[in-house]
Amino acid sequence: LMLLLASATEHGWAAAVGMPDIGALAASEIGVTADRLALVPDPGPDWPQVVAALIDGVDLVAVRTPGPVADATVRSLQARARERGCVLVPTGRWPSAHVTLEVTGRHWEGLGYGCGRLRRQHLEVTTTGRGAAARPRTATVTVGGPAWPFPPSYRNAHEREAALQRALEPHSHAQSADIPDDQIPPENVWAALARRPRPKIERRPPPWH
Repeated sequence: LMLLLASATEHGWAAAVGMPDIGALAASEIGVTADRLALVPDPGPDWPQVVAALIDGVDLVAVRTPGPVADATVRSLQARARERGCVLVPTGRWPSAHVTLEVTGRHWEGLGYGCGRLRRQHLEVTTTGRGAAARPRTATVTVGGPAWPFPPSYRNAHEREAALQRALEPHSHAQSADIPDDQIPPENVWAALARRPRPKIERRPPPWH
């Protein structure tokens, strides 16, 4: 959902209704343009009217319904979204949805054998729907920062992990030839500091007074 909001706010406007767990700061860290995102955490029992009003003014409206939705409400909101050219994205069960997105698998990248940090998550997303979308399709979506640009000689995960360990060793003399400074991940502050000479500290005797 956050990736959809990030794509929508890149060149347009979006809104999230009935999602108090979404904050502007956390959304901006994922890539959402906070200035283009309207948040309505608690729309109350009149949430269909709130969604209908937002459909008139933004490009994408994500809504978490408080429970089952009546067929008349579904038809009314879908017709309004179609008329206004807005994308309506309910996060729960929604009768007569044109396309349904479901995460069917995931795995993380970044952790080694007892070391490292989570860097990326690979999601397996399956789409089903009606009409042209009736045939299920599956795609892999990567969530997280860009891949660390290792030299082409490191072909597999074991070689990359060994290069990372050499880069993190404070007194390694081979690390300069393995990985340049501009390819060390920015979060490895200690590794970056260890590669640079220590500054000289001039110690002066204390005054006698």
